[in-house]
Amino acid sequence: MKKQILALILGLSFSGMVQAQSDAKAQVSFVYPLGSSGIHSLSEAHNFSFNILVGLNGGLNGFELGSLLNYNNADVQGFQMAGLSNINMGNLNGFQSAGLFNLNLGSSGAVIAGLGNLNLGRVEGINVAGLFNMASESQGIAIAGLSNLNLQKFQGIQMSGILNLAKHMEGFQIGMINRSRSLGSKENTGFQLGLVNIVDSVSEGYSLGLINIVNKGYYAFELSSTEMLYSNLQFKMGVEKLYSFVSLGYGSFDQENTLGLGLGLGSLYNWNEKHGIALEFGFQHLRNDFDGLDNYAFWTSARLNYQYHLTKVWSLSGGLSFNHYRSDEFDEAHFARVNSALELNSSVGPEAQQKAWIGFNLGIISRI
Repeated sequence: MKKQILALILGLSFSGMVQAQSDAKAQVSFVYPLGSSGIHSLSEAHNFSFNILVGLNGGLNGFELGSLLNYNNADVQGFQMAGLSNINMGNLNGFQSAGLFNLNLGSSGAVIAGLGNLNLGRVEGINVAGLFNMASESQGIAIAGLSNLNLQKFQGIQMSGILNLAKHMEGFQIGMINRSRSLGSKENTGFQLGLVNIVDSVSEGYSLGLINIVNKGYYAFELSSTEMLYSNLQFKMGVEKLYSFVSLGYGSFDQENTLGLGLGLGSLYNWNEKHGIALEFGFQHLRNDFDGLDNYAFWTSARLNYQYHLTKVWSLSGGLSFNHYRSDEFDEAHFARVNSALELNSSVGPEAQQKAWIGFNLGIISRI
């Protein structure tokens, strides 16, 4: 009888101990399993976890701080900070920060890492990393010093120092190189801004950069003549609604040669198969007799051109332009060249000379 009573007491005591461990609200650990929850920490979800070196938990609903590594075997909700890394095999809902690296199944909130953030599932919120952000699908803001990679759809702002990649992009891609399989939708517009933009298909979107590579996009050469440069060659690339161009021009006046190098952007609207109108803004750096770069001479222009499409490839272009020329030295050749009744303003000062006028341009366009 005494043995039975003793066994019952021990059983109740052990049961109470297990219950106390499973309901633990806080834990302090040095390195697993040296901690207040011992080997049971992986099966317990805590409201507070303080890890002197490395902590392993079953989950978190509150606050966790670790000098090196925080690991959770399930979802994390609240605030989590680690000196090196946070690794969660569940979803994060809250704020997370690590000196090096964060790994989550998915996240909702703000995630910040010194090197990189890796999300195996969906991300909602803000991801900031010194090198890279990677996720399957994202909605929000991703900022990285090197690159952002999304294996599926991204909605929001994707910004990096070098490279942005997304299978489908709705929102803004801003970086040196932007790459997307598809851009925009009927509901949301996509926009790429960078030195090089690459997209396979555009539903509702724009690419603006020095080089725009758009499958079935708008590509064209235009050879035109103006009162400033007798021959000006442009290469246009992007989509008709918004394209960029680079230009190379040549002119001669009073036995003085002028070379112009520039870039710009434009938009083309076709109201039927034969007729269209284009608005372009261009900037060119002009040099006389191909001299050095010690002095500056800049020509900016806004052109409104009518286009008559002879065929699907060839078009004629012509229209008016508003022009402004500025140089740090008096350039008699350029000033005399644009002397006309349509001059708007002309001034010669001690530091710069400038002139504004309304001009004309005619050209021929070949689409490729």
